[in-house]
Amino acid sequence: MRTPRTATAASVAFALALSGCAAGAPSTDAPPASSPAVSPTTESSTVAQWASLIAQQKAEWDDWAESWDDSECSPAFATTQAGIICRVQLTSATFMATTTTIEHQLAVTPGKKGFIASSPPAEVSSLFAQTKTAAETVQREAEAWDAGGCSTTTGEGCASLTFAFDRAIGDLSKAFVGWSPYM
Repeated sequence: MRTPRTATAASVAFALALSGCAAGAPSTDAPPASSPAVSPTTESSTVAQWASLIAQQKAEWDDWAESWDDSECSPAFATTQAGIICRVQLTSATFMATTTTIEHQLAVTPGKKGFIASSPPAEVSSLFAQTKTAAETVQREAEAWDAGGCSTTTGEGCASLTFAFDRAIGDLSKAFVGWSPYM
């Protein structure tokens, strides 16, 4: 079962990896100090490469959903005083939404760690676009929920923000299901 703490730790580790601060021994094949280390900018990619990215993300979100269910959370319960654990779960999901969106952007940005290609193969191009849009919607709803102060209060407006956030997470889960034939 994924806990908010492990999801946050994973987010921090990912952020450190992105910033180049992750620990590890220097490679003997490192480029000279004057040239930055970047991912190759190949423009060919396989469906399997894109499915691998999505499979990893799907697994993280499935773990989150299992923890949400194990905690007997619902959007309605999260907006009550007793629903603090559910608000913590949603706070974890805000970090996951950001990470998912960043990973999608890196996958199509030449020269960045995580780059796959500027666009996926035609076979999964539309599916990736749908998944990317769903992830961006989760991030947008997560930001609105957080800006509304809903992580620490059950204030006015939190019910609609919480339901919108939950609905966006459900839509992302549906987008992940579309990848099933490729995983």
